[in-house]
Amino acid sequence: MFNVKTLEETQQIISNIEFPLKTHQTKTIEALGYYISEDIKSTEEVPAFNKSTVDGYACKYDDVKLTSEGSPALLKLMGKVEMGQATKSTLQSGEAYYVPTGGFLPSGTEVMVMIEHTEPLNNEVLIYKKHSKNQNMILRGQDIKINEILVDKNTKVTPRVIGALMSQNVKVINVYNKLIFSVISTGDEIVDQETIKLGQVRDINTHTVSSFIETKGYKTLNKSIIQDDYDRYKNEIVNGFNNSDVVISSGGSSVGEKDYTFRILEDIGANILLHGLNLKPGKPTIIATYKNKIFIGLPGHPMSAYMVLQFILDMVLDTVYKQQSLPKPYIELTLTENVHNHSGRTLAQLVNIDFNSATPLHFKSAMVKVLKDAYGYIIVDQNSEGLYKGETVKVYKLGD
Repeated sequence: MFNVKTLEETQQIISNIEFPLKTHQTKTIEALGYYISEDIKSTEEVPAFNKSTVDGYACKYDDVKLTSEGSPALLKLMGKVEMGQATKSTLQSGEAYYVPTGGFLPSGTEVMVMIEHTEPLNNEVLIYKKHSKNQNMILRGQDIKINEILVDKNTKVTPRVIGALMSQNVKVINVYNKLIFSVISTGDEIVDQETIKLGQVRDINTHTVSSFIETKGYKTLNKSIIQDDYDRYKNEIVNGFNNSDVVISSGGSSVGEKDYTFRILEDIGANILLHGLNLKPGKPTIIATYKNKIFIGLPGHPMSAYMVLQFILDMVLDTVYKQQSLPKPYIELTLTENVHNHSGRTLAQLVNIDFNSATPLHFKSAMVKVLKDAYGYIIVDQNSEGLYKGETVKVYKLGD
């Protein structure tokens, strides 16, 4: 029988899983999507020199602090700085140098005046607007100082992280290995062939589950369809554990005569952490561990399997890579119809959206097209009998 847990309880259960990760070295530019396995400290100052953030004129602060259109400052133009070149010039009171955006500032520069607030006159320049000290300039080391932690351990490598690392010429980093998945679909009726007989259905879950995994940046090593044969299913689960880090199976997780998943996990000595999720759709869900590997048993219906994966996979990834589980982003819209919930479970109600509204989609968990059409979902609490038309609801986008 099921021992149903809420989503909050499930997250707590998964957060206690210990998963030893291996590491390897990779080129920084090839590390997108990996998690860094050690703190990385800076070795260079950024910027390495005082630089301008605008096109304009390097000035002394006292020369421009009181200027205005009615009382402009007139400064002697001493020259200009070329991009990509250092200058040995020193700025004196009453002088100005033209400096392009990103250019090296002459020694003694205290403010950069935007070109829009100036007017050149032969060898002089008029300044029409007052500026504050250090305005429109960035000082040496102001962005990154030497020996500060540039990227923390367990940080996910994004394009922005790659940019920060390359600013320090960090071309090789140590990262955690990415999880490898095996995906199994079970059921006598499931086939993957051109022509099917009445009573058979084409395999859906193998493709949706493995594709969903790939959208997260991970690989599926093995994909298989197993009929309701205890020994073959058991061998496939054990093979998955031997060759991958996470085994995801759909179907066979309920309590029917041919629902073998729970019994197989008991048979091989797996630690079953959860059997039953207080979510509609998605009640027949299993979470287990076996020899430092993770098992996720999904319901057989494609919609149920997909919706459970929406919640469970992020919990697993956050735990494995030691990430803080953050609330999912949402938009607030007005509900166009009543939504009923008499299940006693948390309801994940699929919706489509318009500019200001969310419209519930009517479905059963075996349906496919409605899942394809949906924008996202709203959550109805297990203790609520539903939501009313006109209420403001939080709409969460489906994760792929």
